[in-house]
Formats: sequence, structure tokens, C-alpha cells
Amino acid sequence: GDEFVCVIPELLSASHLDKTVMHIQLALADPFIANGEEVTLSCSVGASLYPDHGTEPGQLIQHADLAMYSVKQTGRNRFALFNQHMVELASERMSMEKRLRGALKRDEFSLHYQPKVDINTGAISGFEALIRWQSADMGNVPPDKFISIAEDSGQIVEIGHWVINEACRQIRAWRDLGVLSAPVSVNLSVRQMREPSLLNDIKHVMETHRIEKDWLEFEITESILMDQQEQASLLLAKIKALGILIALDDFGTGYSNLSYLDRMPIDTIKIDRSFISGMLKSQRDLSIIKAVIAMSHSLGHKVIAEGVELEAQLDALRLTNCDHYQGYLYSHPRPAEQIQIMLSAQALAANSPTLKLIK
Repeated sequence: GDEFVCVIPELLSASHLDKTVMHIQLALADPFIANGEEVTLSCSVGASLYPDHGTEPGQLIQHADLAMYSVKQTGRNRFALFNQHMVELASERMSMEKRLRGALKRDEFSLHYQPKVDINTGAISGFEALIRWQSADMGNVPPDKFISIAEDSGQIVEIGHWVINEACRQIRAWRDLGVLSAPVSVNLSVRQMREPSLLNDIKHVMETHRIEKDWLEFEITESILMDQQEQASLLLAKIKALGILIALDDFGTGYSNLSYLDRMPIDTIKIDRSFISGMLKSQRDLSIIKAVIAMSHSLGHKVIAEGVELEAQLDALRLTNCDHYQGYLYSHPRPAEQIQIMLSAQALAANSPTLKLIK
């Protein structure tokens, strides 16, 4: 792969190691030309010291590898020196990966749904399906603990297929009850989009549950668009042809390049919660939000603000012409049973006659 081992003899001190790593990273950071294009590289580095972290070559390499992995888990392009806590984390991760493999068969997954709300009308305009894991051994395991493990191990493909099927089953149930008139979105990972059978699997699920146009939406991240752009664009176009909506999730945290969005079959852009949380204190964040909304609208895309928790944030978003919002201010993600009650109440209110008192 793209991993290399450097042996540094006669290391004088830990600070000497820091300087050596810095020189390596600076050398790799210089742009170079490949096939006529300017390319830059990032570099994640983990290190172990002899004899502090081991006396055998295999042990030293293993510990340096654990340190490098910790860098990749916390943002990449940095350096970490091995410590014993990394062994504990690796052991915990292996244990969780093992339990994750049987979670589907044990029926330990469920979906919760978080409403998306029309800023102008206050009506529910959609839902995001979010997976939850209630492990028999570990109890409630947060998604940020197991999703990355599922992706690294490849289990996200099987789990992702279950999520799509379960979301479509629930959409069909709510439609049959006559309470759902908005799309439900499902997150799609890079690993899933690389799966050759993805398109056929989606078709089969939609046919099984009789899912019609604009009932289902996939949320993707910018990294998917930038990972083999041409192939991603072709695949999204085929998904779009099935009548599925496409939303760009967490916009602002990655490449944030709106110039390529006009070439992608995207319906909605979701502004990342980090900008929403800072918009009341940072004029820069507010300016970015306004710019993204204006440019998105010019391209024909709707905009959703994620992570809205305060009434003041919602008031500020109204002044930016943002279309929808999502966050704890309106509702936490809830089980399907609670969402059904919410939908039934909204449908009842919409169909109830308005009484006017005339003096």
C-alpha cells in the first residue's frame, strides 16, 4: 500500500524525532506534477522508540503502526508517538468489530428519524434516518463509535443495505397510513458507492417496497464527489434516474468547492453544524452561510441548515433565505413509533377546519 517504515539510528532525543518527522512532512508537502496536474500529498506519521516501546523489530513496528492509526482517526496529516493507551484503544476496537459482525443477525440495529423543517411554514419537510445500535453486551453504542469501524472493516456495505431496506419499509408503512408526504433520507458512504451491486440492490429494495419518485433521498459527503469524480457523477446520475433525491451533507467541512456542483445531480446542500453553532458569534461563519445559500439557489439547489439548537439561530437563518433546518430545536432523532404520532398530529392539524368567531 502507501505505508513506509523509516528506521532512524542513533536518535538523540524525542525532540530530534520531532524535527525528523517535520522534515519528512515538509518534503512530501511540496506539490509535484503528475499527468500534467499539480498534486499535493498529506502524511500521517506514527513512531515508537527503542527500547521504551519495545525491543523487538516486530513489536516496534506494530506500536508505530498503532500510533499512525491514531493520527488517521483524529484528522490525519499529523504525528503521534506511541503510548500504552493506544493498545487499549486498539483492543477495544477489535472487540467492538467482533461484536459488530453478529449485530444484524441478532437484530440489534434500529432506525431513528430526525425531522427536517421548512423555515417559512414550520411544517415537516423530510426526515433523516439515523442508525442506532443496542448491543446485548455493550448496551447503547453511539454511531460515532461504530460507524468508522464498520467502514474500515467493510461491514458498512451489509449494514448500509439493511438501513436502505428498513427506511424504505418504513416509508411504505407511513405512506399506506396516509401520514407521510415528505422524503426520508439515508446516508450513503464512500465504501457503499464503490460496491458494484449497489445500483441493483437499490432497485430491488425500491421495487419490493413500491417506493415512488422523490420518496427516498440519499445524503452523501463531499469526499464521495472528490473520490473519482467522473465515476461518482455517473453513479449519482443513475441513482437520480431511479427517482431518488440527492443531498450533499456536511457542506463546508471538506473541499467546499461549489464550482463542481453544477455538474453533479444534487437537489439539496446541507450546511454543516459547525457554521450554525458559530453564526451568532462569528461574522465570518454568517458570511459563509449567506454565500453558500446564495450560490446554491443560483444553481437551483435547496439548502438545509444542520444542528439548529437555538431560537436565535433560527431567527438569523430566516434572514439568510435558508429553505429548511434540522436540529434539536425542533426535535431529537426519535424512534419510528414517536415519529408516526408526530406525523399523525400534523396531518390532523392540516385537515382540521378553522373556526372563526364572529362578534
